[in-house]
Amino acid sequence: MNDLAQLMATRAEALKTKVEFLPNINNAIEYAVKLLIDKGPTTLLLDGFKTESASIKTMAAPGLSGAAAEYMARLCAENGIKLVENLREYAPGIDVGFTVANCGIADTATAILATNNDNESLATMISEINIMVLPVSKIKRTSHDLSEELTELMNRPGMVSFISGCSRTGDIELVMALGAHGPLEAHFLLLEDM
Repeated sequence: MNDLAQLMATRAEALKTKVEFLPNINNAIEYAVKLLIDKGPTTLLLDGFKTESASIKTMAAPGLSGAAAEYMARLCAENGIKLVENLREYAPGIDVGFTVANCGIADTATAILATNNDNESLATMISEINIMVLPVSKIKRTSHDLSEELTELMNRPGMVSFISGCSRTGDIELVMALGAHGPLEAHFLLLEDM
C-alpha cells in the first residue's frame, strides 16, 4: 500500500472513520453487503416516507454502472436486501449508501464526490452508514496537489461534496455527537484497483 493511502487511513481513523484496504470494486460490494447483513434495524425513520418495515434492509448505490451495478444487484437480491433507486422516496430510512469518490486528500482524510445525480449525492447524506469507495491511485497529499482535478470537477454541472468521516457536531453542551446531521458511521474502502 502506498504512503498516501496509509496516511489517509491513519487520518480517517482519527476521525472515527472505518478504513479497509481492498483489492477491487467487487470486494467493496461484498464488504457493503456483509456489513448490511450484520447491521441491526434502521433507526433513522420518519413518518410519511416509504419504509415498508424496519426489518427490510436497504442499500443505495446509485453511482454504480455496468458489471459493478449488476454484481451489487445480484448480491442484494440473494441476501434479501432492497436496492433503492429513488432515494427521496426512502429518506431517511436507508441503511447503507455506497458511492465511489472521484479523488481524495490524504492530509485531511477527505473523499471528494462530484456528481450531477441527486441520488448519488443523497446516498452520502441520508444513509445510516456511508460507504465511500476510493481507488488509492486517486489519492493526493493536499488539496493543492489536486488543484487541476478540483478545478475540472468544480466546472462540471452538479455538485461537489467533500466528505471527511461521519456527521458530527459539538453544539450540544460542547459534547461531540456523531450522526447529528447525516450518517452515523462512515467507511472508506481504499481500492488497489478500480
